[in-house]
Amino acid sequence: MLTHRFLNSPGTDQITTEIDDLFNSYGYDKTFTSEDYSSGSYAALGNYLAAQMITYGLNDNALETSDYSNAFYTPDNPPLILELYQDNTIINPNKWQPLAFDMFQDQSGNTFPNETPDFLSPEWGSVKPFSLKTDDLQVLNAGFDSYVYNDPGPPVYIQNSNGLGIDDPYKWHFALVASWSSHLDPDESHLVGKQDSKQPGCRGIRIQLRRTLRRENLEYALDLFRRIFPPRDWLSNRVKAIECC
Repeated sequence: MLTHRFLNSPGTDQITTEIDDLFNSYGYDKTFTSEDYSSGSYAALGNYLAAQMITYGLNDNALETSDYSNAFYTPDNPPLILELYQDNTIINPNKWQPLAFDMFQDQSGNTFPNETPDFLSPEWGSVKPFSLKTDDLQVLNAGFDSYVYNDPGPPVYIQNSNGLGIDDPYKWHFALVASWSSHLDPDESHLVGKQDSKQPGCRGIRIQLRRTLRRENLEYALDLFRRIFPPRDWLSNRVKAIECC
């Protein structure tokens, strides 16, 4: 199961070696491949369960065999070549625009030269769920059927008006990222929960948390095109802030 899962990961040779070393240290036989557990063999049962999970993953509509690629979605806007200055006024700002990198590294550590990353998971609503309810499913169509559970509705769109200025919700949120970035200070400590000697009690901790959350809010806002979910520390720090305050 593990060797299948990490087959195309960065450092797969080292990962496979470590898996084999650990497996051998337990005295297991990697050449044993039987899935017939009727005799009570735990090894066969493990092989059977692994095979079933791998088979399920290959048939759950995630398109694992094609490296989880998009089957239907294509962007409306042309790629923005980051190494060049381009007139970008002809695009639809309410639609996603690809970014063309001279060198790109994905969240798994894979490096790609001259890469234009695909939109991340626009079709993942089609993957077989394990806890989502069909009553919460909507099938939206924008050129292809898009399966959306617990649809929160569309985001705010940029208004086709120069008169609104910063009152345009899209522009306000966009400007908010720039505003938050102005609060970043490389001289500030980012250790969550570190006691500030100049501030007594929980107030000192809140100052540290504010600094950390400020940085992570900006990082998450800028990093949305690479992430599916917020990073674990992004969530855990909010729990600490709630507990402290």
